[in-house]
Amino acid sequence: MPKTLRLNIPVLLPHAPDAQDGCVGRLIALMRAEAGVSEAHLVEGADGAELCIHYDPDLLSLAQVRRRARQAGAEVSERFGHLTGRVDGVRHARHARTLAAELGDEAGVIEAALDPAGALRLEFDRQATSRERLVERLASLGLKLTETSDVAGPSAA
Repeated sequence: MPKTLRLNIPVLLPHAPDAQDGCVGRLIALMRAEAGVSEAHLVEGADGAELCIHYDPDLLSLAQVRRRARQAGAEVSERFGHLTGRVDGVRHARHARTLAAELGDEAGVIEAALDPAGALRLEFDRQATSRERLVERLASLGLKLTETSDVAGPSAA
């Protein structure tokens, strides 16, 4: 009979802005690939989104599942970064779409969203680019990062 373990997403992925972030999907995929894990998915808990892991207690102990989930979260957090905040320099909706497309074409950028009011959201692969490089790219596009709501990830310094 499988057992389940539920862990808070913000504990496993402290730098992911929300449960819809791509890093959550990566964490789920890593856990599903784990021997002894039959399912991993999101559920809504009392304190927000939780990762629900179904595992075989004959193959894995609770401590092993918990440790592997934390390791998987650390692996994802180490590799993928987020830059969110506001930028000055967006003139109108079409300009925002054009800029978002250009940012999305940047090497290492996985997701780029920019709205006409200047709200920015970038998800990137740290093996291919860096936060600093993306801030430079924003400047080259005529955008000035005026505030950030990102939390520096493990590799950011």
